[in-house]
Amino acid sequence: MLNKLFLIFFLSIIFSRGQFLEEIIPFPEDSPGMNDIIGITYNWLNNKLYLADHSDGFAILEGGGLKTIKRIAMTLHTSPSKIEWIPQINKVYLPSELGFTPVDGYYIVFDGVGDTVIDTLWVEISRQYPQGIIYNENNNLLYINHYFSLVPESGQIAVVEPESNTILYNLRTFGKPFYLALNPTNNHLYASCLVETESAGERYYHFQLNIFDCRTHRLLDTKIKGERWVLSYPHGDLLYNPISNKIYFNALTSILVIDGTNDSVIAQIPARENYRLLFNFRDNKIYTSDDRTLTIIDCERDSIIKIIYDRWVGPEWDFLDLGAYNWRENKIYLVTYYGDTYPFPQKLTVIDGETDSIIAEWECYIDHLCYDSNHNLLYCITNCYWNNSPPKIVVIDGRSSQIVDTLITGSFLNGSGIWNPLNNKLYFSTLNKWEEPPRTGQIVVLDGRTHRFLKEIPLGRVEAEGNFLTVNTRRNKVYCTTAEEEGRIIVIDSDRDSIVKVINLPSLAGRLDYNPINDKVYCANWANGLTIIDGEDDTIITHLSLPFYPYYGLIWYPGLNKVYCGEGGMVGVIDGATNQLLKIVPGPEYSQLKYAYNLKSNKLYITYYDIFHGGGLGIFDCLRDTFVTFLPRGKSIGVDWDEKDNKVYFSYTGRVDWQNRIGVVDGETDSLIHIFSIPVCLYHLLWNPNNNKIYVACDVGGCLVIDCETDSILEIPVLRDYNEGFAQPLVVNLENGRVYLTSEGKSRIFVFKGTPSALKTFPQEEMKIDLRLYPNPGKGFINIQYSPFKGEKGKFRIYDALGRLVKDLSPLKERGEILLSPANFPFNSGVYILRVETEKKSFLHKFIWLR
Repeated sequence: MLNKLFLIFFLSIIFSRGQFLEEIIPFPEDSPGMNDIIGITYNWLNNKLYLADHSDGFAILEGGGLKTIKRIAMTLHTSPSKIEWIPQINKVYLPSELGFTPVDGYYIVFDGVGDTVIDTLWVEISRQYPQGIIYNENNNLLYINHYFSLVPESGQIAVVEPESNTILYNLRTFGKPFYLALNPTNNHLYASCLVETESAGERYYHFQLNIFDCRTHRLLDTKIKGERWVLSYPHGDLLYNPISNKIYFNALTSILVIDGTNDSVIAQIPARENYRLLFNFRDNKIYTSDDRTLTIIDCERDSIIKIIYDRWVGPEWDFLDLGAYNWRENKIYLVTYYGDTYPFPQKLTVIDGETDSIIAEWECYIDHLCYDSNHNLLYCITNCYWNNSPPKIVVIDGRSSQIVDTLITGSFLNGSGIWNPLNNKLYFSTLNKWEEPPRTGQIVVLDGRTHRFLKEIPLGRVEAEGNFLTVNTRRNKVYCTTAEEEGRIIVIDSDRDSIVKVINLPSLAGRLDYNPINDKVYCANWANGLTIIDGEDDTIITHLSLPFYPYYGLIWYPGLNKVYCGEGGMVGVIDGATNQLLKIVPGPEYSQLKYAYNLKSNKLYITYYDIFHGGGLGIFDCLRDTFVTFLPRGKSIGVDWDEKDNKVYFSYTGRVDWQNRIGVVDGETDSLIHIFSIPVCLYHLLWNPNNNKIYVACDVGGCLVIDCETDSILEIPVLRDYNEGFAQPLVVNLENGRVYLTSEGKSRIFVFKGTPSALKTFPQEEMKIDLRLYPNPGKGFINIQYSPFKGEKGKFRIYDALGRLVKDLSPLKERGEILLSPANFPFNSGVYILRVETEKKSFLHKFIWLR
């Protein structure tokens, strides 16, 4: 019962989808912001390139120039299913993720002309097998593998009407359907289905061909089948050859050739354990591969005409796009392995379609290929997990077979950021993690109001990760450390966003903080203890030697004008006016990570941790400079003070059960008053004074949000955008109340909403609004498109038929598109009212929601 309740709770979190996440800003600016692309396809009708990433969502790029046109944040399926563009109806089908079982997905239907989500198609998607989807021009129907089946040895093929995206009926198959092929001449559908049998206690598998008549949707034949196997990798690919009206069926030990007139086997081509089949229609040839060779088949004689040894396409070809045909130049592109030593190196192999000879090769790590026939270009996707190289699109000219362009699809943000209140700018440090050696870093500057990229400031060579930032609020300067063995501090003029000075340090530079009373900048210096810098001329005042090596632990305490820094079991106290070391206080024998102060109680809070989950929260009296108490809760990372309610929140991992928790401490009594158990890893915390909420960075790339007034959890993130190591610190923009989180493992900045007062304002003009809501009725998805509100703050609220508020879509951007889906609108089918409200007027819009 408890497990069931937890599952319901967790699903409810997923479907709530994030009331605080407002937008995702990808980096670099011209990048689609993707690090793990699972699919790519080209729309030659509208010259668009579609990219899909299971955690980064969906992006549309301009063909040829690769300019990003649009990005949509969504969770896509992590199975072998690919994005499919159907040119006859100009729609894109995106496999989307829903739950946790082996069969748990559905298709999102995307309009290739308008670049909008138009519907959802509730066809079950498999995590284990390739997903077949094919269009039949004879009857204008789609055929898609539907993996839901109550009978283990059978499966289903959904027959879909693409205009309404309605499943008309399901064709029951003998075996699980893998690959589909259509013969438009006789209007027959061929399905390669996996069948399990058991004999003498041994389990066997083979592929069996199911042949359907698409006029009557009746199963005609299941007699044609392949050889059985025990532990070999399953294949079973199908290919229709329109030149000779034949079906080619990969049947394990051979490729069966089937006459498209009478559906009989007319030839067998010996090609053991081959993978996918790639067709060259100019020369009527098929290219395939086993685990050691490439095989080329003449489809006129149905015989092998050439074998290329020591080149092969791996079994990943069944799930990845590792082959493409350039019909303009008659070239075949294959991502091949070679050699005798595992892991086998890879090449991009280019084969002349006429002579069948290799005409070009490059060493590569490629996951997907896509041919752009309009521009005669080949797009090659390189994901970061294959090798220590950036995720990128490599563009190859089809005529010359030369690399002509490269687009980095994602780049790692190093993570630190800061808001400058003087000019409402945001500064984020970045690192090109893929350059070794050297690594180059830069500062990205964003407009805090519009989130527009203003400038990228190069930092030069950065040999290791780790940057810290602070703002000189008297001189309007930003300071950034570079984590090198011999450290540097980069000083940036925030008016011009240019580097005005570089301060060299004798050792690794750590956390920074600024003292506006005495105009000093403090840097935790690994070897020398603490470096103190004059904020006017940016010269080093002194290196203050300490008997420990501070790096993370540093804070200037404004109430008493003291500086606290520490590491391990010691905390140093420095006078902010005289730069004198006042005291060294022994404390808990753990590593220190984060400091926060309490101005009401004159206390300092320090998080402690070690790799074995020891640690906790240290509470330090700043008046007496002594430890008050230590709460040994476990490995603690983040801490911040809620000034309004005088409470302290800290994240920790339990010492015994290793469960992730948030602890709440009364700032007056130092007693632990609340504990939350959280199903995600928790790191740094930030209190947002605009809405009195705590934001907690999590390992899934989002924010846990806690209401400080009630100490209730408002949101648990489920972005599935995993960070590496500690999630990065959060930044609050006090002008608009928004909170920013840079993702260490992804090329993006998450923007989380604050209070309703943080709504953007517009010039005072007469209110005009253009609203489109479609489809209506909406089955699973509804698009709401709107133009700007002129002169008033607008709100979108949704009520049910009884007048109860069920969804508040405010605040709104200047213009945009709101997508209602089961993830963010998990309500039953029925009639709902969209109420558009402003300060002066409002109107209602009725829509019908179908689940």
